[in-house]
Amino acid sequence: MTAPHARDRTLFLLGLTVLLIVAAILRLHDLGLPAFDCDELYALRIRGVSLKEIASVVGRSAFHDLHPPLSYLLFLPWVALFGTAEAAVRSLPMLLGLVSVALLGLVGRRIGGVWVGLAGAAFLAFNPLHIAYSQEARPYALAVTLTIAAHLFFLRSLGEGAARDRIVYALLVVAAIYTHYFALFALLPHGLIALWLLLTGDADSRRAARPTLLAFACALATYIAWLPALVFQATGQPEGPSLRIYDAGGSPLGRAGGFMKNVAGLAAPPVLLSATAAMLVLLIFAFLWRQRLPAAAAEFDSRGLPPRWLGVLALLAGLLLAGGLPLLARHLVAPARQVLLAKGYGPGAVERELHGLLQFTVTLPLALGVIGLLVLVWPWLSSLPDRLPGRSSDRGRPLAINALLAALLLVPVTVVLALALKGVPLLSDRNLLVFEPALALVLGVGAVRLAQVRWGRVALVPVVLCLAIASFQYQPVSGVFGVRGTPLGIQTGAWRDLVRELDRRHEWDLPLVMVDAPRSDPAEFYLIAHPYKRFTETERIVRAGLPGEFRFVHLRGNRSSEALLSHLSGVVPLQPELQVDEFVIYDARTSRQP
Repeated sequence: MTAPHARDRTLFLLGLTVLLIVAAILRLHDLGLPAFDCDELYALRIRGVSLKEIASVVGRSAFHDLHPPLSYLLFLPWVALFGTAEAAVRSLPMLLGLVSVALLGLVGRRIGGVWVGLAGAAFLAFNPLHIAYSQEARPYALAVTLTIAAHLFFLRSLGEGAARDRIVYALLVVAAIYTHYFALFALLPHGLIALWLLLTGDADSRRAARPTLLAFACALATYIAWLPALVFQATGQPEGPSLRIYDAGGSPLGRAGGFMKNVAGLAAPPVLLSATAAMLVLLIFAFLWRQRLPAAAAEFDSRGLPPRWLGVLALLAGLLLAGGLPLLARHLVAPARQVLLAKGYGPGAVERELHGLLQFTVTLPLALGVIGLLVLVWPWLSSLPDRLPGRSSDRGRPLAINALLAALLLVPVTVVLALALKGVPLLSDRNLLVFEPALALVLGVGAVRLAQVRWGRVALVPVVLCLAIASFQYQPVSGVFGVRGTPLGIQTGAWRDLVRELDRRHEWDLPLVMVDAPRSDPAEFYLIAHPYKRFTETERIVRAGLPGEFRFVHLRGNRSSEALLSHLSGVVPLQPELQVDEFVIYDARTSRQP
């Protein structure tokens, strides 16, 4: 693709700057106001940047959290540099959210020019779900950013065909799939598109698709190292989170449709109908665009494939690591065990986590060996389509833009619907967020295409207005203007208000007792300087296990806390003392029992 004119480049930079400023305002609003929720504590429980902390995070991610470890490894230096304040920790995903807006602008400009880039960036900048999870210390913002960057370098690999583009592309795919499982589905279209070009494209497209598909395959091969952890998480975790708690109930298709509605920012009735119609208009115009992307330069040829000696080197490195990495892992096990035990993980859970760490170090050399084999056999394997009967170098055409957009958007959606029919409980709006860039890009293309027809600019106004009104129904957008909307993202308790109220009353003379449930996990962070104890609702509470006098912190509306309150009320006299938002503090005097 030829470089844009200086005026177009200036227009793009100015427009993108304005969008980034607006996006920053939306994402900075109340960034540090909510207390950390239970899931955000994964970014804070383990701190430090030594090998034992890194090993602890990798081992814990294989057991205790349903995400790969990369984002938590990124939080380690970030927290070490900027501290543990809510705004400081969340500033990392906030910055990543802004980077993702800019990257999508570059992807759109590459596909359809300046206005497509700006329109796609705008749809992502104003998307409520993207705003919400750009304000949460979780893997989602990083996964979206890496996915968009992978889209960009995938297109560069199919275009210019430079070796550095393919190397960067492979590294981005690896980083994305080691950040979030659903990134696999978002990037799956890359492999399908490259394979399709290899089978049906013109000569130039086939030459570009060969090394691009190899880069994608090698990146996926690295996932062999994480497969034991993935299988362990998918088949259930003793003492770990049950997958059933992620099932929102209802019919599978209805549940998936509700989550996709939040991804698209369509809000609820009566806005839902008009917003859906507006979105369908843009989707239709986008998928009718039959223009084709430029193919790779004519001088690009099979020399773009990596030399075979790199495959041999990868095999040798795998063999060397097979002997060295397990020895290194054993040296890390003891300090990692100390870190995890100090953070309150049970001994049995810690041993399973460390077993997962050892499995990772054993399978990593295997992944490297598979990559070496792929490099060695790829010249022969990728040439098979050229040997098909009736094949000529002139057959085929470059990739059509509507086919690219359909693959990026519809393939992941189809996978999600298939998972919904299978009853997979992990379908949630936050996990589907990695599909948001493709949707924003398609909407941007549709908006530009609509504006190019004779009556389109007039029709574009109500279309955009309907989508804007739908976005305004959500709290991440409406909250900036002081209007309460549908909440998305962080749902947490008023832990800081509770601590401030107890400090104001100087009422730390008695220890606190509360339920041991995810809703009370932030106590680990906010009550670390004060005595507290947590019980499960099923734990047999006897007088010998309780302090002589204590205060019970009841979380209203929480089933586990309600059950524990009912049990405690039959054991000790409870007197309501104060209420802070959803917290009710009961004074318990076990010494007053008859």
